Amino acid sequence: MSKLTNLIPVPNNINEGLRGTNNTLMLSLLGSPSDRYTRRCSEPTNKKFLKQVVWGKNVGPFKVSGYKLAVDSLKKVMKDIKQQQPDVYTVLSSAGMLCSRYVRGSRSSISNHSWG
Repeated sequence: MSKLTNLIPVPNNINEGLRGTNNTLMLSLLGSPSDRYTRRCSEPTNKKFLKQVVWGKNVGPFKVSGYKLAVDSLKKVMKDIKQQQPDVYTVLSSAGMLCSRYVRGSRSSISNHSWG
C-alpha cells in the first residue's frame, strides 16, 4: 500500500485537450438540480432533474448516487481500474458524488457535484 501513496510526477499528457465545465453549460444542458443552494451539501430538489438520478448504484468498490450517465461512466472506469490496476482498485472509496451546494468559498457558483 505504501507505494500507492508515494507522490509521482504527473505526465504532461494527462487529460490533454480537456477542461472543466462551467455553470452556464451545465445549466443549459441539465437544468438546475436544486431550487436553492447553500454551503452545505443537500439532495437535489428539481423533480425533472431527479428523474435522471440513480440512487445507491454499485460501481464496484462502493455505491454512489448521481446523474445516471455519470454513474454509468464511473462504473465503466471502475471496471477498467479493476482490470488494469487491481492494487489501486482495492483501496478506492468514495466521499460522495451527488452534493447540491455552492463551490466552497462562493455564494453564486454551483458546485459541479450538484449534478452528481
